[in-house]
Amino acid sequence: EEPIQIAPGHRSPSASYYRPAGPAAAACVICDPLFEERKSAQRPLVELARRLRDAGVGTVRFDYRGCGDSSGDLEAATAHDWLADIAAAAGLARQAFNAAPLTLVGVRLGATLLLKWAARHPEAALAILWEPVVSPGEYLRHELRRKLMKEMLTFGGSRSSRDALMEELERGGEVDFDGYGVTAALYRSLLEIELRPDDRPRLGDTLLIHLSPVERVADSLSGLGRHLESAGNTVTLRALRHQPFWNQIGYTDCTALLDETMAWVGTRIQVPPSPPAT
Repeated sequence: EEPIQIAPGHRSPSASYYRPAGPAAAACVICDPLFEERKSAQRPLVELARRLRDAGVGTVRFDYRGCGDSSGDLEAATAHDWLADIAAAAGLARQAFNAAPLTLVGVRLGATLLLKWAARHPEAALAILWEPVVSPGEYLRHELRRKLMKEMLTFGGSRSSRDALMEELERGGEVDFDGYGVTAALYRSLLEIELRPDDRPRLGDTLLIHLSPVERVADSLSGLGRHLESAGNTVTLRALRHQPFWNQIGYTDCTALLDETMAWVGTRIQVPPSPPAT
């Protein structure tokens, strides 16, 4: 594991290489979720990156500009900046791992960004999507509801209404999401990454995993799977009985999710043999 800067300079994304011992069978980019969900997803995504590395997949994990260890301010960033960061990370992965076939991994809003990027850049051979956000607008409304519920528990009542917060964003103001300042520009840009009917992401062979208390795929993800198939992708749709690790405090055992993912990867990526010792 090697920390790097994707493009040294102002507002440059920070990243880490995960280099396999031998030649890379594929070059992978992991697109993290956003806001508070990123914190809870750190451990399972590090574990995934290490497992991919051990399976011969050269992997790049990165923080979007204004997030995590990357430079810049969240208040100055938009989803369009983060799409550019995915492009930079994909270029870095292809360069670092000898132009090996590109694999994309996305979680929650990271998967949504990945899908929007892939609709403009048909470069991937494989993709892994963990619980993608199908509707960013509904996601943002849910986050506002959660913010108001926390205020009620903390202060005995909410200081505002969801409609008032939405109006504040529409007017060009800024709203706090668990300590993350979401500007009107960021809010609007997140709405714009929702897949439109004419968006046709090219991902190649795709694993789409839905995590829920019951092993039944949500209708929204079934619809996404059909949309991806209509764009020419081969889609494996899985429902896994699993905790939603992205909103948990503390450790969540994601062994079942990691095992399911790596079993799928193992049937699609052939690890090249290491060169003989000299």
